[in-house]
Amino acid sequence: YSLLMINLSNRMKSEFMHFLLFLLFPVISLPLMAQTASPQKVACVGNSITAGVGLHDRNHDSYPMVLAQMLGKEYEVRNFGVSGRTMVQKGQSYMKEKAFEKALDYRPDILIVKLGTNDTNPPYWKYKNDYMNDMNILIHAFKKRNPEVKVYLCYPVAIYSERFREREEILVNELIPMIDKVAKQNDAETIDLHTPTQDIPDAFFDNIHPNEKGARIIAREICKALTRNVTRCTE
Repeated sequence: YSLLMINLSNRMKSEFMHFLLFLLFPVISLPLMAQTASPQKVACVGNSITAGVGLHDRNHDSYPMVLAQMLGKEYEVRNFGVSGRTMVQKGQSYMKEKAFEKALDYRPDILIVKLGTNDTNPPYWKYKNDYMNDMNILIHAFKKRNPEVKVYLCYPVAIYSERFREREEILVNELIPMIDKVAKQNDAETIDLHTPTQDIPDAFFDNIHPNEKGARIIAREICKALTRNVTRCTE
């Protein structure tokens, strides 16, 4: 009889220990889950400014790479920029490029769109009535791959020199208001890269393409928009 009681007691102890482990498991596992959470995937879509044309080392100094350094391990940033590309599909359309398909396949959690500088060229701006519709097409393509994607539409950086005065006026007076309208239509956020790049020509090496200083300014503004953390984005 006593042997039976001992066996029952041991069994009850064992079951009680299993019950305690069951209760404690969520508490124990939460820190582990937090440590192994997947980073937020960030796709940077754009033209030569995104690609890093003119920089000494675009794999290190382009704004997406600087952004990756600022954001840290919680984010995974990829550069899908293609030189000379436009938003309008009747121009040198970004959406005709393999980079566009690769960006879609990436299924980003966060989409950064910086297209428009080349659209202000007279040969392409004659298709300005298509700009908003084509931007919507691009955004919806990403939303189809990931309905939860967070979209950020960037105002193009400032354009310098008298030679490009007309294009700067188009950018400010026509193109940026179009970006605002598309952002409202898609519940997207805008990032002003134009104001922070005004009156600093030394941040550009050819009046259009940012140098290392300019790329860092762009990365800082995007980082601030994503994290709302100024300190983190200025280190």
